[in-house]
Amino acid sequence: SRASYGLLPVWKYIYRYKEQDYPFYVNGQTGKIVGTAPFSRAKFLAYTGTLWGCLTVALALLEKDPRRSFELRFIRDLFVFTKCKEPEAVVCELRQKLDRKVVEVFQNGVKVYVVPKALSKGSAVQRFREYSGAAYTIAAGDSEFDCSMLEEADLGIAAPSLARTQLFSGNVICASEERLFAETVLDTVLARCTLFCGNLCQ
Repeated sequence: SRASYGLLPVWKYIYRYKEQDYPFYVNGQTGKIVGTAPFSRAKFLAYTGTLWGCLTVALALLEKDPRRSFELRFIRDLFVFTKCKEPEAVVCELRQKLDRKVVEVFQNGVKVYVVPKALSKGSAVQRFREYSGAAYTIAAGDSEFDCSMLEEADLGIAAPSLARTQLFSGNVICASEERLFAETVLDTVLARCTLFCGNLCQ
């Protein structure tokens, strides 16, 4: 049988926690990470307790809010959803009362959401990058639900309607209202792909 050999740059990192070493190895070509992270039961319980506390408070507040115009749903015991009159005001009040380190509160039209940060689209981009080893990610979005995804991606493309109401960091470009949003997204992705292909061929 034949055997093929190859040398790849591999980075090793050792994290020490409670007198125990946790090694991590990073493939320098794909970015894939191998290793086992330490687990703290106390921190896990503290986080889940805070998370459930936030979701419980959100349910209680929305249950009695006279501006709610739709049934209150706790989707698969994961996140809160409903519809409200004056959704901007409702979201603003919820953000003041909930721990935003563990939950995100936003609205899309009249729809109001309270979602654990671990379920956000930004977290999904992180998981995608870790799973696929992608060197560069592009995301496009047109609602507040997409904000964390746009910020997490290497390049975010925000629709004009979203850009009018949100402040983004430097990695997010705002599409012009003079063109269809889909055309802007397509042209931007093609331009970046052309640039990357040109760099690879050099």
